[in-house]
Amino acid sequence: MPPKRRVEEEDDDVVVLDDSDDSDDSVVALDDDAEDDDYMPSDEGEDGDVDFDDADDEPEEAEVVELSDDEDMEVEALDDRLPLMFDGEESLAEKLDNFAMIFESRYGETHPLFYPGPLQDAKLQSLSHPTFEERRPLAIYVHRDDSPNADNFAKEILCSPPITEFLGANYITFGWDTTQQANAKILFDALRDEGLDYVSMAIQRARKSDFPLIALVNRTKTITFKLAALVYGNDTLDSVLSKLEITVREMRSFMSSEAEAHRERQARENLRQLQQAEYEASLKADQEERRAKEEAQAKLEAEEAEEKRQAAAKEKRVVEQEAALPDEPPASEANIVTLKFNFPGEPPAIRRFRKTDTVRMVTVFAESKGFLMDDYDVFNSDRPMKNVAKEYDLDKTFGEVNWPTRECLNVGLR
Repeated sequence: MPPKRRVEEEDDDVVVLDDSDDSDDSVVALDDDAEDDDYMPSDEGEDGDVDFDDADDEPEEAEVVELSDDEDMEVEALDDRLPLMFDGEESLAEKLDNFAMIFESRYGETHPLFYPGPLQDAKLQSLSHPTFEERRPLAIYVHRDDSPNADNFAKEILCSPPITEFLGANYITFGWDTTQQANAKILFDALRDEGLDYVSMAIQRARKSDFPLIALVNRTKTITFKLAALVYGNDTLDSVLSKLEITVREMRSFMSSEAEAHRERQARENLRQLQQAEYEASLKADQEERRAKEEAQAKLEAEEAEEKRQAAAKEKRVVEQEAALPDEPPASEANIVTLKFNFPGEPPAIRRFRKTDTVRMVTVFAESKGFLMDDYDVFNSDRPMKNVAKEYDLDKTFGEVNWPTRECLNVGLR
């Protein structure tokens, strides 16, 4: 077991002494009146593990000693008594914060940057990062205080500049303490939830002297992960660095091939999307052309239907106006007017009316020939010409308006 350390006070300074004997690993704080008889080692089983099953053998809670202002005692020397993780009801975030804070107080400021979030997020940020080029291996550091290699590995190996720098540049590092069974179960459950059962089994099968452990996980396929290597607490610095480097090379080799496959897939996907866009554009153009043709056809049919309706209405109007015309008097009859109608595009027509007929017969006769007053006007031969429909009272007779015996009328479009 690691040597017992004893704290003694000399000239207001605290000195930590390492005894070379193989006594129990405990820290004893001595003042001027303290004696070695006050130290009671904890009971251990035959295999060296502390037995907590017997309530009578549980270690008593250490007495808290308040220091006076003039006692220049280094409190940091006591921090290694605190567990990296408590086994209470702390939240996951509190456990991780305590782990990082107490780890640094024990082993110094030079150490790997432990991921501050849950294992799930650490895995996403390393092995499954959304940016393909940012993916990297995941290093799971598993601490165990009751291992004989715990302090030496953490301080001399894990916190050495070469390991710290290499982990920082190439890995996402997740830290956890399995000293307490409750905390170990939390880690094993998290590993199972993330599909890393084989990592959990490897940790559970390890002996106490194998700890601390670093499980190195990398990608092997698009959706699967591999336990690439397991670093043990008794590995040398060169051995640890070699395992880290080999895992990184394997990951980079795999990611290189995956990157090429990803680029090929992306190229195929881009081509597919381009072809799909061209197809959709062609389909849209065809649909618009077909819709334009359908609209043009519908418009043509509507126009034809309107023309037919108007023709039918015109024909009906012509028939009605023909029926409305009075009998034409003979040329020998007295008190008549003779009107000559000049129609556009057709031969002139002559029509006689009695002076007792109304002026409206002028428009009635023009409409009976198909020149409806909706589109045409009738002008007399005065200078300037007069619009018959607007300048005369159509309900008066030719005699009442002193209509000339002979008149030439011109029919034209409005």
